[in-house]
Amino acid sequence: MGQGICKCVEDESGTSASLDVTSVPVLQDQGKGSQATFMGGILEGPWLRKGDNVFLGTIKENKMTWVPGFNHPPCDLTEADSLRVSIFLEGKMHSGVVSKSGAETSICWSDGEVWYKKTD
Repeated sequence: MGQGICKCVEDESGTSASLDVTSVPVLQDQGKGSQATFMGGILEGPWLRKGDNVFLGTIKENKMTWVPGFNHPPCDLTEADSLRVSIFLEGKMHSGVVSKSGAETSICWSDGEVWYKKTD
């Protein structure tokens, strides 16, 4: 994780503005009966770091697979509840809040770094 600051939205002047966040509940995977998928599947896909738009890697199921430049092995994500996840990275446990604002899904991590899911 890094040196980012949890500043989710900026207005036209470049100053911080408020963020209207919609909670993202865990959904049941209809194809597997009562077995739930990790975070309802909303985290699956490519992730970038907010601020510098660096591609970090891809989340599939509950695993973050980093791009080779980060020199990290794949990391397991743990679901704390329907809005929070955690990841053990570089000897530290980081917790994050999952949010959805419009079409953007993001994770605001306890160290201030913000990731967002790339959409097509």
